[in-house]
Amino acid sequence: MVDELRAPVGTIVQWWLWDAQFYADHPNEVLDPIYDVSNQTDGQGRRWQFPFEVPVIMAQQLRGTNVMNERGYYVTDTLRLVIAVDDVQRLLPKLMDDPNIHIKDRIVFQNEVFVPTRVLPRGRYGNNYSVVTIDCNMVNSEELVNDSQFQDYVDVVSDYVLPPTNTGNTSTPILNPVYPVGNAGVDGGTPSSPF
Repeated sequence: MVDELRAPVGTIVQWWLWDAQFYADHPNEVLDPIYDVSNQTDGQGRRWQFPFEVPVIMAQQLRGTNVMNERGYYVTDTLRLVIAVDDVQRLLPKLMDDPNIHIKDRIVFQNEVFVPTRVLPRGRYGNNYSVVTIDCNMVNSEELVNDSQFQDYVDVVSDYVLPPTNTGNTSTPILNPVYPVGNAGVDGGTPSSPF
């Protein structure tokens, strides 16, 4: 039954495991020498292992539904993945026993980067589960700036630009992907949200 759910209706995500060993061996290359952020020097910074593909029974992306938290005044997308337990045990064997070891991992779905936040085993038959639900939050472009491995997923130019203030209509964003970085928005910067 899992094969039927994977093939006709399922999809695939890329899973990037956090490279804890690289961090242990090279802490000065990963962290900035002064601030507790990723090192901004070219070729340095946080590192993840090469990605591998994880077959997913269902991937549900919800736009702009993230609850406000300490990360700031913006919302991000959430992603819910439903993965067969057989695939989890084969590809991510420690996920069921200790999901906290994966909180620094990254998941790429439809060219957007997500971080896993919650793991929920579901569909219990006897003493075994059939599927695992993994809830994820999107990592915004400004949070990926110092992660050299994810530069392909950083939005350089926003699609939404506020109209000039002299038009009298500043509340409605318009689609305009023509403005180069630095010239978009009313304050001269690229807006991260259309609102």
